Amino acid sequence: NLAQDVCYLWRRVPAPVIAATHGVCLGGGFQIALGADMRIATPGCKFSLMEAKWGIIPDMGATVVLPELVPKDVATELIMTGRIFDGEEALRLGLVTRLAEEPLAEARRLASEIAARS
Repeated sequence: NLAQDVCYLWRRVPAPVIAATHGVCLGGGFQIALGADMRIATPGCKFSLMEAKWGIIPDMGATVVLPELVPKDVATELIMTGRIFDGEEALRLGLVTRLAEEPLAEARRLASEIAARS
């Protein structure tokens, strides 16, 4: 399934994949970010698996990837409600690795740090 490949193909990259999010990261965009090895977000970034609002499940891979990151009950709640939460809650839940005001710059810094150790 091409839509699922977008989320899962990150796992085949032979290097760490770091997602940087800001603004809104909803639905498919959130599912793509979940497939990365690490996620850096702004504190105010809005996250949601919006598919529940239309009575469908997130079919790009969140149903598989999300329970690997958070407890099953938390994953189920996020998938079934589609509620919107911010970067600070995402950090508390374990859905983002860290927060930064400039997530792309922080992702690049982290990538450089990792590359220097490789």
